[in-house]
Amino acid sequence: MDDEPQLIALVTRYLERLGYEVIRTETTGDAWARVEPDPGAFPLAIIDLTMPGLGGEELARRMLAAHRETRVLLTSGYAADVRALERDFPGRAAFLQKPFNGDRLGEALRRLGG
Repeated sequence: MDDEPQLIALVTRYLERLGYEVIRTETTGDAWARVEPDPGAFPLAIIDLTMPGLGGEELARRMLAAHRETRVLLTSGYAADVRALERDFPGRAAFLQKPFNGDRLGEALRRLGG
């Protein structure tokens, strides 16, 4: 989930190479509309923190609260403090600084258990 279509395309390619099935969204509202009816259908989400409207951290909190098996990897090109989210959902939320490559993304997902 990102508001940059080119980054979504790149991350999608990384994830598909790693064997993930990818559902792409460009707005947090669209993402939540897909997740809310069946939160268990989305075991892993990659969310940009700096999203217009509903922020990335708020979407992450909603998703994590909606299903106890969900994991969230938050990303940003800016310095971010997600310690509160990591504390509230131990082992289920992590942060990856942009820019990143496929290897760094894969490692972050492995650490997260995704």
